[in-house]
Amino acid sequence: MPYRAPLSEFALLLDVVGFAEVAATERFADASPDTVAAILAEAGKLCETTLAPLNRAGDKTPARLENGVVRTPPGFAEGYRAIAEGGWIGMAAKPDGAVIVSTPQDLALIDATRAIDLFART
Repeated sequence: MPYRAPLSEFALLLDVVGFAEVAATERFADASPDTVAAILAEAGKLCETTLAPLNRAGDKTPARLENGVVRTPPGFAEGYRAIAEGGWIGMAAKPDGAVIVSTPQDLALIDATRAIDLFART
């Protein structure tokens, strides 16, 4: 059975964590419900069509370290390229001129940390 991104569950999570409060700030004023839904839909398509099929390749041919170089399974480089070309690797600048680059791994770590904090408060 092919992977289907659980978009309705993601939308529910955004509601649970109070995304409306974030969207009400000046920095995220453009994050309307329609915009967020469109972003989730496109991310879901990328996961369903490009990333999820890589799971089998990763299971059959795991990444390995050869002479200090990580060799990824077939298709992983193309998958990462699709993430980058789709604009999913974010870049932002602070007012003081510092540039912040975030990768999906950075965002996953931030999300996991927030989830731990959320559960610690309950």
